[in-house]
Order: sequence, then C-alpha cells, then structure tokens
Amino acid sequence: MCQKCADALAEYYPQLSTSGQETYDFMMCTTCFPFGDAEQTVRQLKEMREATDGSIGAAYAYADAEIKKALDGRKKASSI
Repeated sequence: MCQKCADALAEYYPQLSTSGQETYDFMMCTTCFPFGDAEQTVRQLKEMREATDGSIGAAYAYADAEIKKALDGRKKASSI
C-alpha cells in the first residue's frame, strides 16, 4: 500500500493497522484498492467515514450497498 493510502487509512480508520491481512481484506472489500489510484482510494475512505459511524462493520455495509446500487444501475441500463 502506498504511503498516501496508509496515511488516509490511519486518519479515517485508526482502529486498523496499516498492514496485515485484516487491513488488506478491508481495503479490497471497501475501496478500489489495489486497482484504483491513490486519489480514488483516499476519496472512498473519506466518503465511507463521513457516511457512517466510522466502525469497520458500517464501512463494509456502506461499500456493499454502493456496489449493489452500481450493479442495479448496470442491469437497468443493459435492459433498455
């Protein structure tokens, strides 16, 4: 993980370390990490933190809901 992403993770989710499997899983499941750039990843971390109570569980739920919205939008667009 780049330093910019590690710094954002420490700022928005200080209860996680900046390394280890739990952190990797969290980043993979809730952000575009490792496929997006640092700016996208930082923006997603900030957005999740602002939209939730800051807990890890709430972040997972928020990311899941966002993915479902995106998939629903694609399904609607492809059925036209």
